[in-house]
Amino acid sequence: MNLDALLDHPAFAAEPPRDLDELARRAYAQLAVVNETVGGSTALLDDPQAMSAVLDWAAVVDPSLFAAAAIHYAVVLTSIKELGRPEETLGAAIASLDRLDAVGAILITEIGHGNNHISLRTQAVYEPETRTFRLRTPTPGARKLMASIALPGVAKIGTVYAELIVDGEPCGTFAFVVPLRDAAGLRPGVLVEPLRGTVPVALDYSVTSFDDVRVPYDHWLRDTASITPAGLFEDPLGSKDRRLVRSLALSAWASLAGAVGLASASRAAAAIALRYAATRSTMGRLSPNRPVLDYRTQQHALYGALSSAYAVTALVDKAIEAFLDKPWEVPPDETAITFSPWVAAHRTHALAKAAATELCAEITAECRRRSGAQGVLSINRIIAYEGLAQSYNSAGGDNLLILMDAGRSMAETLQPCEVPDSFTDSFTGPFMGDLADPEVRLGLLRVQEATLHTELAASVRQASEAGLSPFDAWNPHLSKAVELARVHQRRMVAEAFRALVAGRQDEAMATALAAAERLHGLRDLARDRAWLLERGVLSQAAALSVADLVEKAVDDLAVHAEALLDGLGLPERRLGAWFLPA
Repeated sequence: MNLDALLDHPAFAAEPPRDLDELARRAYAQLAVVNETVGGSTALLDDPQAMSAVLDWAAVVDPSLFAAAAIHYAVVLTSIKELGRPEETLGAAIASLDRLDAVGAILITEIGHGNNHISLRTQAVYEPETRTFRLRTPTPGARKLMASIALPGVAKIGTVYAELIVDGEPCGTFAFVVPLRDAAGLRPGVLVEPLRGTVPVALDYSVTSFDDVRVPYDHWLRDTASITPAGLFEDPLGSKDRRLVRSLALSAWASLAGAVGLASASRAAAAIALRYAATRSTMGRLSPNRPVLDYRTQQHALYGALSSAYAVTALVDKAIEAFLDKPWEVPPDETAITFSPWVAAHRTHALAKAAATELCAEITAECRRRSGAQGVLSINRIIAYEGLAQSYNSAGGDNLLILMDAGRSMAETLQPCEVPDSFTDSFTGPFMGDLADPEVRLGLLRVQEATLHTELAASVRQASEAGLSPFDAWNPHLSKAVELARVHQRRMVAEAFRALVAGRQDEAMATALAAAERLHGLRDLARDRAWLLERGVLSQAAALSVADLVEKAVDDLAVHAEALLDGLGLPERRLGAWFLPA
């Protein structure tokens, strides 16, 4: 599948428009070209690795194209495939999405109810006389926010999340497949207010409401639930929270799709910024006409970004491998929904998305800053990649809510992670070892995670035993829950990087990757020095030595920088950055 050949197609080769609506229109035109090339949407659903490759490519070429593709393939169609029970009418909608006669959209977030998705107010009222549903927006706060359906002339089919009402009783949150607009305009009862202004990723966002929109029975993505001919609602899951989690089965691919795009954007930003820094001359009086990459500050920032780009790639590749091993696995009923459903739906994938977002935001911001005025030009793409990271703080699940839920559920349902025997003395005295060894860094992360886990669990348990309400017991400790989840994320990254290096057969590339792993790990360790020093895990001398170890790691990576850049697999043509020549 040579997607780079599509760059010659007029949909990709033409000069980018300046108008926001036209940027969105171009993204949909590009998506149509991609969809035809891959043989239709269903073909990608049957080949998750191919879908991942398409999303990876799209994120580098244009984050707007990536966002449209991720929603269409990894959110809308995957949820229909997993949860739908197609009959005649839903089959027609799937065929339309497959041919891209209509583009998929997701409508879940509501203006008045934030990003938690656990208290949606949009209603789907079942009418037994017609065996259909009536989709309605009962209050202004129930209007759907950020659905990309505002652009005239582009047909859209949405998965709309709503509370199912049967015989006047709420029965849980489900998704419904709803044609929203066709070439002639909006469908009856669909009300759309375009959102104007600058956005990180250019699509046709809107505020949307529904006025008694009729939905056929088989457009209900009911999974194992049903309504009998007598009008009785039946759900073998037996719990509204379990149903919400199951209705969000899309979260597995939604999280992974986001992580794929963020890893791709991270690699692209690092490649663009490093290539530019190697040729950009500076007139500093210390040494006029010297490439800016010769300066130590630039090396720290950009080689650090390169090592982190490999780190996030390792994390995402491992997450995809785990998903392919057990696709659509229903997680055990061990995690109560507190702040949002994403961790209950799939803790590991949600945390991988959140970690990828944070790493991408850090990498792209640093690359933008280190590229000077050129870094803020959209034509050079770095700022577009940074915008993608900004959008994924909320897209695919709000990151802060994910971290709060993950830390809380870890403290309540899991035992602290195991600490290697060689590190157990770190609980009673300073650790003595080679801090540049990635295994040592991984061991220190385990020490930190186990300590935070034990302390958080004990604090909340004491508060509960004192008779405090769940809110009063947890509220003072939510920042600690976030800290625990973040350390767990970083352990996930370190373990994935270890596996990447260990699994590389090419000795020269394995050596280069090991240099990147050391630099990323030591930069990460430098941020933890205060905590490790305060807890007595590191001695003062060891903590002070980290700075010198980072300096050496920068030098070690510099030797392999070209090999690592080539290893990103990003041809200059695909990157398309156009830095103005000096």
